[in-house]
Amino acid sequence: GEVQEEIKDYCTQHQLLLWETLPAKASSPATGFTGLEALAGRSGQVWLCDLRALPQPDAIQRANEVFTDRPSTAVVVPLQVQTNGTISAAYSLLDQYGTLHHWPVGAPANHPHHGYRRVIDAASSTLVVIKKQCLEHLDTEALGKYHTPLYQLTDLIWQLKTQQWDTVYEASLGYQVDQPLLSLDTSQYEEDRQRFLTRWQTQLVTQTRLLVSHYA
Repeated sequence: GEVQEEIKDYCTQHQLLLWETLPAKASSPATGFTGLEALAGRSGQVWLCDLRALPQPDAIQRANEVFTDRPSTAVVVPLQVQTNGTISAAYSLLDQYGTLHHWPVGAPANHPHHGYRRVIDAASSTLVVIKKQCLEHLDTEALGKYHTPLYQLTDLIWQLKTQQWDTVYEASLGYQVDQPLLSLDTSQYEEDRQRFLTRWQTQLVTQTRLLVSHYA
């Protein structure tokens, strides 16, 4: 897409390289998680970004710290914050029925519960960083059958789990982005939930049931 002048100025100000031409096989958060190997190049990582989301100037350093501190990390999930200080996307909770619960969305971004690093099973942010070597053994055909990026990402996370790779949420790796809060009440999400449940039902039975109150 066409890059706004404000984004170009931001990249210049923070010495960020702006790559305006993507490989022909490149995918994006809007179109899915297949064909990602084409983006990794020599860096060893794939960054899924969005022209509307401003990364923190030290984003690359923050992601590299996670990969270094926890070598079993395959995917790093960031914290997305609205300009009003609330969370627009982060990690998600997954119940035994394959339903995604985006509990942090709408909460204050400075709430301590959402501020610490943790291994997660699902995410609401698709602006993730993926280790290139973890893409080699994914079932991309299965990923391509989902309608929604969030269930594509969730299936990707669970495929990596079976290979002993972790997905880690890191709040210090952040983006500022204003976008409508998630609304998952659609037939496509329900169809994807049923597909995900069918594929992972055996493993999902060990997921903790979500309580009415998480503090209980």
